[in-house]
Amino acid sequence: MRNLLSKVTGIVAGLLPVLLLSAPGDAREAAATSSHWAWSPLGKTALPSSGSPRAKTPLDHFIFSRLSDAGVQPAPEAAPRELLRRVHLDLTGLPPTPVEMEAFLRDPGDEAYARVVDGL
Repeated sequence: MRNLLSKVTGIVAGLLPVLLLSAPGDAREAAATSSHWAWSPLGKTALPSSGSPRAKTPLDHFIFSRLSDAGVQPAPEAAPRELLRRVHLDLTGLPPTPVEMEAFLRDPGDEAYARVVDGL
């Protein structure tokens, strides 16, 4: 027991100076992080012209623009039944119930989809 205590004391004594020298707030750390992109101030970014009528949100414009630059066509929009099944499986791991499917198919718009996602 005494031997173990002396080993632990020796390890702590050896590591303490290293830990103190590399403490947060160190000038070297500040210099390294100040040039990192994460510390840059946020700025306004102009939306690229995606040319896609499917772009509904600002993020969509960036995605469709990159797809266009790469010469790739986006996959066709999913049918409402497929869309509901995908979102249920993605978020819960379970398929929608027949009642949920019927309710969604009566009103398959964007607002109904947003309500389903919020409800899951």
